[in-house]
Amino acid sequence: MQFERGFFAESWRLARKYPIVVVGVMVGEYLIQAVNEFVSVGAGATIASVFLWSWLAYMMHSDMLLSPDRDKSRDTSVYGFAGRSFGLLMLALLPPLFLVLGLVFPGSERGADEDLLLIIGIMIPAFALTSLLVFTFLGTILPAHVANEGRGLGMVIARGWRQFFWIAGRLTIGPGLLFVISLAIFTVPTLVFDLSGDYLSGGVPDPLTTFAAMITYAIQAWATIMVAVILSRAFVRDGSTNAEIFA
Repeated sequence: MQFERGFFAESWRLARKYPIVVVGVMVGEYLIQAVNEFVSVGAGATIASVFLWSWLAYMMHSDMLLSPDRDKSRDTSVYGFAGRSFGLLMLALLPPLFLVLGLVFPGSERGADEDLLLIIGIMIPAFALTSLLVFTFLGTILPAHVANEGRGLGMVIARGWRQFFWIAGRLTIGPGLLFVISLAIFTVPTLVFDLSGDYLSGGVPDPLTTFAAMITYAIQAWATIMVAVILSRAFVRDGSTNAEIFA
């Protein structure tokens, strides 16, 4: 199946089509992290963040998979979409988390800095790998939920197997690369200027951290849209459903 635009061009088109949504997610994520830093809401911040980014992805999937003249009151619930997104993230996070816990806690003789380097050196690459596998094999459950067809787990896994290299390759060179860039943008100023990385300084936004965070969230928003484009196109490309792309 051929598409009118490449996934980079299509994701950029969608980002420009929904600027208020993109900016809202950027500002919303910053506020969630700043509030959590100020009053420590714990798991509530994670839940709010997952829902916020899921809302962005849901909007993109809906734009591509559902007819623009549809009855929007009958759209699939974004709450169910967010729940599935959270489940995928947990599947990707738990293996590297258990790996790091097994390596860090037994090393009581190491210092805190060594433990931190161990976490960064193992956790991030492991999470990247498991995320790639999870979203390659199970990611089309998200557009399937939006389109309300082909949602069975067996069908989802079968789509992942049939299109493994198509999906995995695009996730790697597209959103995967963007997430690495965004991580570097956020961490490099902290390391170079020996900052704490806190969003707030004296109860007000830290200028350098805020600037880096907003650029980071802008890139991550584009990457999230790109993931939606790749997964939606894989869903349609598979040919096992009746969905159409209306872009």
